[in-house]
Amino acid sequence: MAVIVINALSARLGGGQTYIRNLLFRVDDTHQYVVLVGPYNRELFKRAAGNKQNVRFIDCGEKQENPFLRLFWECFRLPSLLRNVDADVYYAAGGGTLNRVPKGVVSVTIVRNMLPFDERERARFPLFSVQRLKLFLLRRIVLCALKRCDKVIFISDYSRKVLVRLLPELDRKGVVIYHGVDERFFHPLKQSFDFSRFGITEGKFYLYVSIFNHYKAQAELVREWKILSESHFPYPLVLTGFHEPGYTEIVKKAILQTGQENIVLMTDAVSYDELPGFYAGARALVFASSCECCPNILLEMMAVGKPIFCSDFPPMPEIGGKSPIYFHPYREGDLAEKILRFENHFETEKSRQNSTRERAVQFSWDKTVEKTVQFLTEDLSQD
Repeated sequence: MAVIVINALSARLGGGQTYIRNLLFRVDDTHQYVVLVGPYNRELFKRAAGNKQNVRFIDCGEKQENPFLRLFWECFRLPSLLRNVDADVYYAAGGGTLNRVPKGVVSVTIVRNMLPFDERERARFPLFSVQRLKLFLLRRIVLCALKRCDKVIFISDYSRKVLVRLLPELDRKGVVIYHGVDERFFHPLKQSFDFSRFGITEGKFYLYVSIFNHYKAQAELVREWKILSESHFPYPLVLTGFHEPGYTEIVKKAILQTGQENIVLMTDAVSYDELPGFYAGARALVFASSCECCPNILLEMMAVGKPIFCSDFPPMPEIGGKSPIYFHPYREGDLAEKILRFENHFETEKSRQNSTRERAVQFSWDKTVEKTVQFLTEDLSQD
C-alpha cells in the first residue's frame, strides 16, 4: 500500500476542482491518500471523498491561495511534510511545482494549462498586465518543474506534442490520460434548473458556459450575435461563468456598444449540480475557447447530447470528434453563418446529438482515475 500525497492547493476554480473532486470520489482503498488543501477548497474536496478512511486532509492555510506564497511554501516547507507522512508518491495535481522531493519519493505532475506555452494566446492579454507577467513567469516555472519530476500526465495528445517539442525527454516519462464525464450529464433533468431566474425560456436560447477571459472569446461571440440579430435571429445568447476582472468589463462594453442588452445575457457561474439541467434546457451549446488541454465543459456538453458549435482550435477536434459544428472564434461571421445554416436545417442537424453522446461515452472518470492511480504507483510495484 503506497502513501500518495496529492497537492490540491492550486485548485480554486473550474476544471482543476472538477478533476480533483472526481479523483477523490473514485479512488478505492488500495492506497493511502494525503490531500493538501486550503480553507478555500477544503470542504468541497472533503465532500467528494465522503467517508473514505484512507483519505485524509491537511489544511495548509489560506495564504496558499496566493501563487507566489504557495510557491515559497512548496519549495521550503513541503519536503519536510512529505517526510513526515512517509510519502511514496507526490502528485502535483494542479500542475508542476519547483520543490525537490525527498529521496525515494516519486514525483508526478500534470499539464493542465497551455496558455504559458502559446505565444499567440498570451498576446490576447494586455501587454503590460499582471496576467501577461504571470504567464511569462509560469512558463519558466512549469518547464523547470517538468524537468525535475519523475513522471508527467498529459490530458490530451495535443498538449503532449507541444511540450515534447520543448522538452524531448517528456516523451519518455509522460502518458496521455484524458479527463472523463460525470454520469449525471448523460441523464440531465431540465426540470432541475429554474430558467426564469435568468429571464430565459427553455429551448429558446444558446448557452456558453466558461470563465470570462480573453482566450474564451466571449467578446467575439457578442460580435457574432450582432450579425445574427441583423438577420432577425430570435434566440438570445447566455454567457455564464466566473467573471475575471478586466475582461468582464470588455464583454459588457461590447454588449452595450452593439445595443444587445436584451440579446446577450451575462450571468454569474452556476453550481456544478445545476449545470446538467442548464445545458439540457438550451437550444444549442457554444464552446469558443482557443486554448485548452482537455476541456471539461466540452465533454459535459457532448454528454448532454445537444447540438454543439465548437472552436476549431486544438485540442477541441481531438476531443469532440466529427459531431460538433466547428468554427473559428476570431474569424468574423464564421459562427453566425454556421448557426444560420444549422437553423435552416434544424431537424436534420439534430441527428448529430446521438453521435455526440456516443463520443462522450468514451471519456469515463472511472477509467481516468484507474489509469491515473496505476501510473502513479506502477514503479513502486516493481521494487
